[in-house]
Amino acid sequence: WIAGYPAGNLPSFQIQVRDRFGNNKVFDYFSSTLLNMQVAIEGMTNGQKWVEIFEGDGNSLHDGEFLVVPQAYGAFLVNLRGEMAQQLRVSVTFNQVHISNSPAIPRIIPNQIDVMNSVFENDGLGGEVGMIINMVVQARDAYGNHITEGGQQFRVRLEMVEKFPEAGT
Repeated sequence: WIAGYPAGNLPSFQIQVRDRFGNNKVFDYFSSTLLNMQVAIEGMTNGQKWVEIFEGDGNSLHDGEFLVVPQAYGAFLVNLRGEMAQQLRVSVTFNQVHISNSPAIPRIIPNQIDVMNSVFENDGLGGEVGMIINMVVQARDAYGNHITEGGQQFRVRLEMVEKFPEAGT
C-alpha cells in the first residue's frame, strides 16, 4: 500500500478475521462471519463511495468497484479497480467495530505515460517574433491522470502554420 497501485490495475489485499486471542476465525457459509464483516472504500479526492460487487471475478470490475472473496481460514481477498489517481479510505469493520489497521489509506497512482493522452498547456499557442513562448507538455496516463514525477523526456517538433508577423508591426 505504501508506494501505491497504478491506475487501472487490479490490486488486491487480504483481510484476516481473528478472535480476541489472535486465532484465525474459520469462515464457512453457515457462520455469520461474512454477514458481520463490512468493507467500505471511499475516494478521498472525489468523495465517491465505491460499489461492492457480489458476482463475477476481479477481471470484471469497473472503475470504483470492489469484490470481497472468501478464502480459507477466515481470510477474505478484496479486489478493486480504480482509474483516478487519489488516496482511498478503506474501512473494514467486524460487528460494527474497526479491525486492526482500519481505516487504511492506500493510494492509486498514475499509470505509465500515454503519449496520445498528453497535451500542451499554458500559453504555448501563439506569439510574435522575438518573444519567448512558454510551452508545457502535461504528461498523462491512459485515464487522464497527470504524471508529475518520473522525468519523462519529450521531443517536440514545431511547424510553422503561417509566417510570423515582423516584430513591431
